[in-house]
Amino acid sequence: MGDLNQTFPNNSGGSSCSMKASQADRDGKIAGYSLILIISLLGNILVILVVYKNRNMRKTINFFIVNMAASDLIIPLVVMPMQISRTVYGHWIVDAPAREVLCKITFFLSELPGLVSVLSLICMAIDRFVGVVFPLRAGLISSKVRIAMIVATWVISLGFSITSFYTMRVVIGRNGKPHCIMRWHDDIEKHMVALKTYSTILSVVFFVTPLILLVLFYSVILITLGKRKFPRVNQSQEAKKRNRRVSRSATVIAFTIVMVFWICWCPYNTIMFLWAFKWDWNFPTFCSFRTIFVICQFLTWANAAVNPCIYFVLIDNYRKGLRTVFPRTLSASLNSSLKMAGRSAARHDTQQVNDEGDCLELVDQ
Repeated sequence: MGDLNQTFPNNSGGSSCSMKASQADRDGKIAGYSLILIISLLGNILVILVVYKNRNMRKTINFFIVNMAASDLIIPLVVMPMQISRTVYGHWIVDAPAREVLCKITFFLSELPGLVSVLSLICMAIDRFVGVVFPLRAGLISSKVRIAMIVATWVISLGFSITSFYTMRVVIGRNGKPHCIMRWHDDIEKHMVALKTYSTILSVVFFVTPLILLVLFYSVILITLGKRKFPRVNQSQEAKKRNRRVSRSATVIAFTIVMVFWICWCPYNTIMFLWAFKWDWNFPTFCSFRTIFVICQFLTWANAAVNPCIYFVLIDNYRKGLRTVFPRTLSASLNSSLKMAGRSAARHDTQQVNDEGDCLELVDQ
């Protein structure tokens, strides 16, 4: 996860803007970070517990939802405490002996959620694509295949994030305080070349290519669903209509998860691309850049808190799964509140969900 101090600690790039945040700014950041921490921690833990305690939900896209929830837990457990600490103290406060190691480990972990989520979304799209476009071959993506896909999301992400152990280091900034920054080489020119190359590769692999693939997959999926006739002769017209609604609902939910992810991540990736290739890693001359960067960065972390809300508001089985996690009275209250919040977006009742209890599984496969 990029930061203004990772490349140029306390460097204003010749700008006349004040880089000091007011107390109100710091309080606002701390409040926002704390809110993300609480919601993402509780929400993603609940997602994992609901799937774990309900065996009928351990299938299809729920595999990838749990995978994203597990990676998103890094945000409240590692990233938010670090950000709150840095906002309060203004620098890397870890004692010197452990400072270098924790700098590398912390930023190594902070890179993982976004990378794992992108790859999980692609896996989810592939799963949905095969189920809708090639329903007779949907069995090709078995539970073992999905587990292998999940393992691959972590292996690939770890392979890219492991560069943090080489590049991240603690330096003393111009203000005399320690900062955890990225340095590919001691020579600043070689560092800039390497940083731009790495940023380009990262952008192509985890931003441009996934975006193109997701647009293609979901375009074909939506076109196929629009043309599908459900020709089963042993089904009533009402059953065919019900299957069509469930199929579309399942795809809309998956599509919503993808759209929310890109809404949260596109501004950050765009500004990082501009920063690298338009401004050559120098701070732009307009004073609002720091504010814009902080907002874009905040959106990426907020995705970890928004995802669980999507699941519990739009997916009936996740709301019902709360009964196995909370006492009956509390779970009934939560289920009622979440159902009201998602009524306009999720109009299907329990009869519109397939017999296996997974509203994300295509019933006509």
